[in-house]
Amino acid sequence: MVTDICKQGELSVHTGSGQATEYRTAINAFRGFASLYVVLYHLRFYNNYDWFGAVPALRFGYIGVDFFFILSGLIVSHVYLRKSRGSGPGFWMKFIWYRIARLFPVHLLIMLLMLMAAVIAPMLASGGPTLDGQDYKDWFLLTFLVRQWTLPADYSWNSPAWSISAEFFAYLIVFPLIAYFTRNDSGRPAGLALIAIGSLLLLSLTATTGTINVTAYAGPLIRVTGGFMLGSGLYLVLSTFAVARIWDRALGYSLAAMLIIIGLAPAMAVAGWPVDLVLIMALVATISCTYLAKGPIADGLSRPALFWLGEISFALYLCHIPMTRLCRYVADQMEWERGFVFGVLSVLISIATAHLLYRLVEIPARQVMRDWYFQLAPRPRLAGGPNSA
Repeated sequence: MVTDICKQGELSVHTGSGQATEYRTAINAFRGFASLYVVLYHLRFYNNYDWFGAVPALRFGYIGVDFFFILSGLIVSHVYLRKSRGSGPGFWMKFIWYRIARLFPVHLLIMLLMLMAAVIAPMLASGGPTLDGQDYKDWFLLTFLVRQWTLPADYSWNSPAWSISAEFFAYLIVFPLIAYFTRNDSGRPAGLALIAIGSLLLLSLTATTGTINVTAYAGPLIRVTGGFMLGSGLYLVLSTFAVARIWDRALGYSLAAMLIIIGLAPAMAVAGWPVDLVLIMALVATISCTYLAKGPIADGLSRPALFWLGEISFALYLCHIPMTRLCRYVADQMEWERGFVFGVLSVLISIATAHLLYRLVEIPARQVMRDWYFQLAPRPRLAGGPNSA
């Protein structure tokens, strides 16, 4: 999931000279929209309402994860790529620690609660499934963000957490490689090369499997690497352009195109179109325009309610499966129909839980862990202060 938005969610945009001029919040709205799209996509596993029959476009909700991968590559590069040049081990230690501080606290809490529930459940229901050695191994590997590195055949425990395991791979392996190979070229040629390589990785994945939503073996790591490189390349290209109102107009067109493509995606799939790649192209256009937009559309997307939805998007992404499972359990015990009302309540409860996690866990834990870093290994802070990453 995207985790590096400057100033508690605001994205610093650049002039053509590469100097930061102001902070932008419009990108946060898309983080929130992407999380909700993934939530609705997963809801089909837990209720009896025919989401696909009523809203066929929801079957492509997995593309929200690729939005996060691309945006993560763009923003991590925006914040750190130029600072990484000529930096020593201290920079990279701080970089990884900041990533852990952002990913780990909410994820750890959810994984601990899921483990407790799995251990206690058989005690409450005689004959219920019990955990075996593989379950504990999967829990450990997923909790500490490395399970996807083992190229597993499926997801385990909190299924959305596969993506932060994959994203941690991008932080630890992909981004340092990008920094190394672009150390002497930070302009459009390097950016275009990264865009081409990332696009080829995603194209090869969809050409081999028929979809970008690959869940097994090396597929997820190829998916995150391609998306991250694509985002990093976008940063190198976009940072050479100035923020302007013309991009706000382009943002409006790209939003309209995105909605049309999502609406037509089921028909496109039936006709044999490469829907996933078309959706990714639309994502790239929308992210690019948002990065450079200045005007009424960007301002509208920066409204407090949409900004808040983006801020809780990471917690929402991680908590919605456990909360939907809990809602399903309660509904089954009370013999309630898991229909449309169940779906709406599951989403609302997930959003409320995500808000609490963001306020009570994500923000304070991130600051505490950053403070630990400076207490244990004091070094000059990066420009912009502790909240600039």
